Amino acid sequence: MLVSPCTFEDVKHMRSMARNEHVELEQCTEMYAFCIDNHPVGCIGASKMRNGWRIKCLYVMPKWREQGIGLSLIKAAINGKEGKITAFATDASVGLFASLDIKAQKTRQVRVKGKLVNIHYVSS
Repeated sequence: MLVSPCTFEDVKHMRSMARNEHVELEQCTEMYAFCIDNHPVGCIGASKMRNGWRIKCLYVMPKWREQGIGLSLIKAAINGKEGKITAFATDASVGLFASLDIKAQKTRQVRVKGKLVNIHYVSS
């Protein structure tokens, strides 16, 4: 088991599964994958912002959840980062971010004029 830098191409096979759970995997400034037997089972992406970093996507395949993979990915993504760190989070991941004192914006998808739109709001 290993967390290592990756590209969007390395993890795009998880994109449709993530979308079904309202997580949008997208290209970020930095991406990391958690691999088992050289196969990515989870990923995280962070983008550089003016005053720090924003974690934009975190996804772990259902079979591999509740084994510390999400936490390992978050720690890899924030390691050595300067400035403020914020995150977009689902109900499932907001607790992980809170445990590391990262302010998370919860994400919901709503339908606006026939299109699904991500709405972000600060968790309480």
